[in-house]
Amino acid sequence: MLIKFVVRNLFSFDKEVEFTMLPGKRINRLAHHRYDNSGIEALKLAAVYGANGAGKSNLVRAISGLMHFVLSGDIPIEFVTERFKLSGEGTNSSVHLLIEYAKERELFRYEVAILESKVLHESLHILDSGRTEEKLLFSRVVENGSLKLNFYRSFYKDKENVLLQDLLQTTLIKPGKSAFNTINSLHRKGFEKIEKAFSWFRHNLEIISPETKPIGLPQKIDQDQGFKKFANELVCAFSTGIAHIHVEKKNIEDYFGKDNKKELEEMTAKLSAKPNSYIMLRDDVVAVNENGKISTKQLLLQHRNSSNELVSFNLNEESDGTIRLLEYVLAIKDIIEEEVTYIIDEMERSIHALIIKDIISKFSSDTMTKGQLIFSTHESNLLDQEIFRQDEIWFAQKNNWGATEMYRLSDLKEHHTIDIRKGYLMGRYGGIPFLGNLQDLNWNKFISEDH
Repeated sequence: MLIKFVVRNLFSFDKEVEFTMLPGKRINRLAHHRYDNSGIEALKLAAVYGANGAGKSNLVRAISGLMHFVLSGDIPIEFVTERFKLSGEGTNSSVHLLIEYAKERELFRYEVAILESKVLHESLHILDSGRTEEKLLFSRVVENGSLKLNFYRSFYKDKENVLLQDLLQTTLIKPGKSAFNTINSLHRKGFEKIEKAFSWFRHNLEIISPETKPIGLPQKIDQDQGFKKFANELVCAFSTGIAHIHVEKKNIEDYFGKDNKKELEEMTAKLSAKPNSYIMLRDDVVAVNENGKISTKQLLLQHRNSSNELVSFNLNEESDGTIRLLEYVLAIKDIIEEEVTYIIDEMERSIHALIIKDIISKFSSDTMTKGQLIFSTHESNLLDQEIFRQDEIWFAQKNNWGATEMYRLSDLKEHHTIDIRKGYLMGRYGGIPFLGNLQDLNWNKFISEDH
């Protein structure tokens, strides 16, 4: 579970801004939204509201950038070029990111500071459930122009580890690379906690942007009959006109055809080197190697015609909203069954408001879920205290010098019977565009006399 995220001097964030999934004090409603794993508490839902340009998407971008840094080891170019520009300190101070998260009943804190294309500081700690004590797993700082690396206390009991530390400091860890990524890649005895902390970014954190496509669905639906049944029932419930999801298999030669011999040979060679693997050819087509047999699988969405016969459509023949909903199928299945965190930017994009409200309402009322759903949205119909706790509703707003600030509805101490949707649209909580001058704008004066 995601517990807390802090960002400073990145995108529209100036001073430190904290986003937390910790339950608020004295909030007892929707008690099943409060996960508790061995004393580690976290909320299951969070919705982030705000005007266009207020910084909602920048929160998602910052978490996504940190995820990229950890998994790839490389500093995202945005961390160099998109520091906060409306402060005199922005061009001289570092980007700072901190994240706390729980993995298999252990709580981790990872922190990094980046200036230009170099890492100034990076550390990983393991915390007790109350977040009052912390134990170092590793830290990396720059002292007098040189990298200084430290590990947990028992690391130094093994003399070989002292040599490893020196090798990491002088050779393996580069100034512009993640030490977390490099240390994890060693798979060395004693690094089990570090590897567990790293695996959360790879296996327990998923981010869906407005441009994300439902990658890998053909393989998932074909191989997992339980998921296929779930996907079919869910998509039909969305009332998109889809009657059935089908996966069509072909010999790889039939897919590429006789005129693409070179591409066929290259794809066959790649798959032959990796048994039981798949490669995306298009958003809705994968090439697979299953037990030495290479073929393609295409996702087809079947609708019924006037004669009640099933007619197949390719993914690119469906609406943007339908494609977006297909991306949510895997997310919904995951957050029901697994301890995962899904972060979705612009949740309602291209999707009818009633469908989004039904999805969120069902997830909210389900007492058996295991995962977290965090999303940004403009959809005011979701502002319902039967769906959200007050500590699960966030607002993003720009201050007078253009920096994003964030706060929860629970900070404003509203009563649980208040119509928060009405209050939001009236501007009581902030997070909405200020259009006071729009009605006074005489836009006709800009029209050329020639027209």
